[in-house]
Amino acid sequence: MIKSIILIKINELYIINMNIILFKSSVLSLYIHMIALTYYENVTDKYLLFVIYSGLFGSIVNHYFTNEYIKYTDRILMNIGFYYDFYILFINSELLHLGLLITCVILYVSTKIIKSTIPHMLSHLVLIVVHIRLISLFSTNII
Repeated sequence: MIKSIILIKINELYIINMNIILFKSSVLSLYIHMIALTYYENVTDKYLLFVIYSGLFGSIVNHYFTNEYIKYTDRILMNIGFYYDFYILFINSELLHLGLLITCVILYVSTKIIKSTIPHMLSHLVLIVVHIRLISLFSTNII
């Protein structure tokens, strides 16, 4: 009896409506980040790791569930990540990667304009390149 009530409550709060393309690209992104963090050992900027992983997990959850709270939490995490990444790239004069970061935003916005998930998926993939560069900047050694 209690379990069914909890399930009903959960079903009211979280409606599973997976966007399979964005979910898979988010999971792939997590996997590639984990490989990069294995390759680049001892990343000294722990805030960078927190921002990357919270953004990745937020993205995975957001693309698996349809819920306003999750959607806006993900957007907040993405904004925090953008500003943190932008700041690090800017102070390190990483102009190419700064341009790629801005390209991610343009791709995301274009998704809303043309009503296609492809640019959003591409923004996930481009952000992998940006994050690998950021990880390499704060790694003390390569295995």
